[in-house]
This record gives sequence, structure tokens and C-alpha cells, in this order.
Amino acid sequence: MLTQVRLLLSIRAIRTFLILMPVIVIYWQDFGLSVTQIFILQVAYSIVIVLFEVPSGFITDHIGRKRAIIIGLIITLLAWTLLYLAPSFVGFMIAWMCGALGSSFLSGSDSALLYDTLQEHDAKEDYKKYEGRMLSLTTFSEAIAALCATAILLFFVIKDVLLVQIISAALALPLAFFLKEPTYHKEKEKLNFKYIAQVVFSRPRLRNLIALSGMIGAATLVMVWLAQPYWREIGIEVKYFGVLWAALNFIVSLGALIAHRMEAYFSFKTLFGMFAAAPLVLFGLLTLEWFWLSVCVIPLFWLLRGIKTPIVFDYINKEVDSTIRATVLSMNQLSLRLFFSIFSPFIGWVADLWSFEMAFATSAILLGSVTLVFYGLLMMALAKDGRTS
Repeated sequence: MLTQVRLLLSIRAIRTFLILMPVIVIYWQDFGLSVTQIFILQVAYSIVIVLFEVPSGFITDHIGRKRAIIIGLIITLLAWTLLYLAPSFVGFMIAWMCGALGSSFLSGSDSALLYDTLQEHDAKEDYKKYEGRMLSLTTFSEAIAALCATAILLFFVIKDVLLVQIISAALALPLAFFLKEPTYHKEKEKLNFKYIAQVVFSRPRLRNLIALSGMIGAATLVMVWLAQPYWREIGIEVKYFGVLWAALNFIVSLGALIAHRMEAYFSFKTLFGMFAAAPLVLFGLLTLEWFWLSVCVIPLFWLLRGIKTPIVFDYINKEVDSTIRATVLSMNQLSLRLFFSIFSPFIGWVADLWSFEMAFATSAILLGSVTLVFYGLLMMALAKDGRTS
């Protein structure tokens, strides 16, 4: 069991060594892309996620987690290579859509394989701990990658950073072949979209949990893509972006490590109430236009992501069995990308046309209000089930 867990952790660490991410907006701008075109790339990415997230999870539940991880790693490697070889808006679009497809296969597959492995060894109560470690390792890897990007840029150009990205992505693929598929029982007659949809949509608690998680995730993702241009807007030099990105990912890692402790300390209602209120409060604070307040508030979006993810995954895993687990976890990611696709183009347009402060205010109103609505629906579902904590 431990060998399997270590393999999963190693693959996650390597594939999330995203050395290009701290400067990817600058990379695109160096080839003439506007901020609007950059947002279009993100929408295209999200649309592919929306279209393929659930089908890829469905395929994963049929072909197995191991094969899905291998397919996802191959497609992701292709995406980074295309990003290097085709430096144009169309080339970037194709590469980014391939990246989304690869992410669709990887999303939820390693988490589902982790849970099934622990379940097979009667250790599923350790899932939150290992999922937290997986997310912590993810963000730690991203943080180290960001620092490496800063070091490389002292002597080389951004395209050299991308070359390192391609090499690092290739290293994860051989490890995936050593993974083992757990011998969980599959009820073939249940593995169809109709059954899975019935599972999710007939359970208000599960349905509203996925919707709430998606809205909170969309809010944090909006901040992720506003951060780099906002830093430039307030006068932070590009050479510091790698260090800032590293610090933010260390904060996600911290959040993931303390997630299980927060879940033990707070009731379900209180914990998810704090999650639901965060977009309204945090975006609202950013509208005040205080430099040091922004410095303090922006990292809280990354902390929110770190705490929320393993907790939500754990609750979803408890609601479904292993035959459809990857698909339902993919539906969680689907809800995030769907909400991001709906709201982010408008928020980006507001930032371009008016100001970042106006975009933050718009985010607080739109994202904050919808998140609170889903929280209310989740609490109603819990009350109906006789659960208040």
C-alpha cells in the first residue's frame, strides 16, 4: 500500500512542477497576446473541461485509474510541447485545449485511486491525511517550480523555462506504469451516465455540496488569473512574480496540512459557512485599494483552496461507492469550470474596461451571492436529512 501511495505522491509532485505558471501570462504577452486573448484561452480551457471532465471520469471508471493517469500524462506532455513549438494565439489555443483534455483524465483519477487503495487495505479513514499530503505536495512542488523559474530567468529567457517544463512533465510518465489497479468490484450494469446522474441529482446533499464547492473553486480561480496582471498594475516588478507565486503555493500547502484539523474543530455548518462567505468578504476587501491590505488578502484565496479541497473530496468520497467515484469527483471539477466559464469573461471584461477594483467588486457581488445561495441550499438539504452539523 505504501509503495502505491508513494508512487501517487511522486507522480503528483512531478506533474505539478509547473515551472512556467508564474510567468505564463508574460510568456503569452511576449508573443503579442492581449489580456482579452489570455482570458479567451482560459475560457477555452474551461469549455474543454466542461465538455470532457465527466466523460473522462466515466471512461476512467471503465478502463481503470492507472490507464487514465497514463493517458492524461501523455496528453499533458503533448500540450506543453505544442506550447513550445507553436508560439501563436492559434497554437496556444490548441495546446491549452490539449492541456485541458489531459487535466480531465488526471482530475480525480489519482484521488480515486488513492481512496480505493486505502479502502482495499482497510485504511480509508486515513484518506483525508493522504489527500491533504497530496495537495500539500502539489503546492510545494508548484512553489519550488516558481523559485526555479525565477532562478532560470536570471540567466535565460522564458522559452527556456518552458523547455524545462517539458522535460519535467516527461519524467512522470514512466512512474505511472508501476501503479497497480485495486481489485474493487465493478457492477457493470450501474456504470452508465443515467445511473451516475441519478446518484448525484437525486441526492440534494451531494448535489449542493458539488455546486458550492464549484462556486468557491471558481472564485479562487478568478483570483489566480487576475493576480499576475494585478501585481503589474500595482507596480510589482515581474522578476518578483516567481517568488510571490512560490509563497502563495506554500500557503496552499499549509492549508492542506491543517484541513483535517479544522474539520475536527469546526462543525460542518460552521466550516462550510466560512468557505461560502469567503468570496464576498475577500473580494470586498480588495475593493478598498489599500496596497498592504491587498498583500494580506490575496494569499487568503490560496489558503481557502488548500483547506477546502481535501475536505470536500473526503465528503464526496463518503457519499459514493468506488464504481463511480472518479466520475463524481470529475463532476466536482466540472462544476468549478462551468461556473468559471460563466462568470470569468465578464469579470475580465470589467477589469479591462474599468479597473481591477471594479472587477473585485463585481466578483464579490456575483460570486459571493451565488456561493451563499448554494450554501443555503446545502443547509436545507442537511436539515431535511436530519443533519445539522
